[in-house]
Amino acid sequence: MTGQIICVHKAKGRVHDIELYRQSKVRLNRFILVIGDKGYQGICNLHENSLIPYKKPRGGQLTLE
Repeated sequence: MTGQIICVHKAKGRVHDIELYRQSKVRLNRFILVIGDKGYQGICNLHENSLIPYKKPRGGQLTLE
């Protein structure tokens, strides 16, 4: 399977995605690539094989990198 969405935890009210991940205590195999959105900033500190894509700056351009 090439992609999955995993629901790890729920909470009442407003809670950041990364905080829900921390509270869930779910830990993924280190070989699993995690690609998160801006809500998961900081996941690189918790899971070594993770990426957060860069968004094009308003009125700007993305570099090839």
